[in-house]
Amino acid sequence: MTSRYASMMPRLITLTITLLMAATAPVMAEDPASEPALEDLQQELEEQKALNEHLQQRLNAITTEITGDEPGKKPKDPCPAEVVTFVRDFKGDSCDTYKAEIAGWASECVKQCDQATRLQVAVASASKTCKEFCNKRNCEPFSYDPPKKCADYTCEKAKQCAPQCPFLEECFLEQAARRWNCMCIEL
Repeated sequence: MTSRYASMMPRLITLTITLLMAATAPVMAEDPASEPALEDLQQELEEQKALNEHLQQRLNAITTEITGDEPGKKPKDPCPAEVVTFVRDFKGDSCDTYKAEIAGWASECVKQCDQATRLQVAVASASKTCKEFCNKRNCEPFSYDPPKKCADYTCEKAKQCAPQCPFLEECFLEQAARRWNCMCIEL
């Protein structure tokens, strides 16, 4: 038995020494001089944050004073536009008989009058309204028959428009006479 322990002894000694060294390894003490430095840095950071906040408030006040718009809020569009299309009337009771009249208008403050562009904007919106009308009834595809020109068109200087876009241009789609311009199609 002693010979058995004798052969294990070098390994046991090595293991014991390793464990003792790990348990008694010197612990690095924190440097007391480093703590005040950390506190100083934190205080300096807080001071910089307060200064930055003050500068941001001043910048916002100057921006509001110059532009009239509050920072962070979307500024008013100097050339406002509006596109409105809707189903004015419809008839039918199935996909192959649904018909609708899509009416509406497109208006925008512009630099130059361009009836074709305004008509194109109104027609794109009307086509989308026709598609939604048919989709709502589970009918696809759809057919929108756009007008060749605006039923009523105006383009004149307007007070509500900014100097860079002084003309209010308006294109109205269908007017008094009914025209079924949206058809749902059954496949």
